[in-house]
This record gives sequence, structure tokens and C-alpha cells, in this order.
Amino acid sequence: ILNLIKFQKRHFMLLYIEKRALNYALTKHLISKFNPKIIEINHYKDIFNRSHQNFNFQKSQNRLILAVKENVSFYKGSKFCNNRGFENFYYTTQILGCVYNCEYCYLAGMYNSGYPVIFVNEDDFINEAKKLKNAYIAISYESDLLAFEGIYPFHKKWIELAKERADLLIESRTKSANVDKLPNNPPKNFILTFSLSPKEVTKFEKKTPSLEKRIKALKMAIKKGYNVEIAIDPIIKVDNFKEVYKRFIN
Repeated sequence: ILNLIKFQKRHFMLLYIEKRALNYALTKHLISKFNPKIIEINHYKDIFNRSHQNFNFQKSQNRLILAVKENVSFYKGSKFCNNRGFENFYYTTQILGCVYNCEYCYLAGMYNSGYPVIFVNEDDFINEAKKLKNAYIAISYESDLLAFEGIYPFHKKWIELAKERADLLIESRTKSANVDKLPNNPPKNFILTFSLSPKEVTKFEKKTPSLEKRIKALKMAIKKGYNVEIAIDPIIKVDNFKEVYKRFIN
């Protein structure tokens, strides 16, 4: 019984798939990997945008929505965020939603559904990025792309793009420990940013790896040649938070 529970926690047992998404390589990969129950749908919003959904309950279910993103475009980054010195700062949403369930996350208020949406037409995102010049691109902005790396190599083509285009700075921010799934020796204009929090805060970050596992992953990323940064984000005013964060930073 315990083995069955572990199996179910790491496998997606049901996929909602847009009919037009069925023949994409990413879709076929996930079907082959999980052998799930499949429910064909006309449009992802028929599931994702329904009213009266239970976000937290859906987070406990192993389900994904696979869709084709129409008219792929990138969004202008907020002026309140660090643009790293680039006038052209954009973010993209190849995945809507996240496998994690951090209690403070704005996604629960932004989306009706707890089921993540994966847009399977990944080449359209890469081709759109190629149109940009001298730009900073955040690819893990409204999800945690690396958290999904265990089911598909989402970073592979982004890293290849960074190798081709020295004028692009590409960043993936994560709480994941899936660094072992990433290729070695990426270019320096690909940044892997780890969001780290003290243990007193990670208890609010449901389903995420522990602080120890994230630091271990960070060290592995450095050994694999990644340009690594740390984001202490968010800072939460827990009891005695100044001392808590002081110890954490030390």
C-alpha cells in the first residue's frame, strides 16, 4: 500500500488534453511515461477557468491539462522587478500553475484551478524568444519550470537558445531539487536562481524540497557549471523573524 501511495504521488494519473494537442511530441512523451487516463477537451479554459473549483483539493490530485498556446507572445516585466540592467525585460508562461502549494503564493488567487496547464507547443515559445534582441527573459515566472523537469526536459531548448544568442539573458527561478535532470556546462547567460527560505518559512511551502535539499541542489548546479544565484524571497514576518533570517543567512 505504501509503495502504491508513493507511485501515485509522483505520477500524473489523469490528463485533460486538448484535441489539437494530441499529436505534439511533449504530449506523446507524457502519455508514454504515465499511461494515464485521458479526457479529451476542446479548450483548456473549459477545465482551468471553471468556477466553484476547490484549489487546495485539486492540488492533492495528480492531474495535468495539456494545451496549445495560441498566439504565443511574451509579457513585459514589471518595473517593480529587477530588470538586471536590460531595457527589454520579458517573461513567458509555458506552464500555468505549479506542482507546489505555497500558502503565500498569489497563484491560488489568480487561477481558479489547482491543475497545472502545460502548453505543449514549446517550439513556438523558443521561436518567439528568437525575435527578441538584447533582452532578459524569465522563463519560470508563474510556475516552477524545474519542478516539472522530472517529467520532461523543459530547460533543454532554452539552454540551447542561450548558447546560440549571447545577447539574451535567460533565467529560471526555482525551489526544486531537480538539478540532476539538467544538462551540464550551460552558457553563462543562462541563470539558475534558487529561492531559499529558513525552515521556519519552508513549512508554509507545501510539497517543496527542504532547505537542505535545495542547498544540495544549488551546490550540484555549481558543479555542473551553472551560473547560480540565491533569492531570499519572500521575507515573511514570522516570530522573531530578524533572528530567524540572520541564522538562515549565516
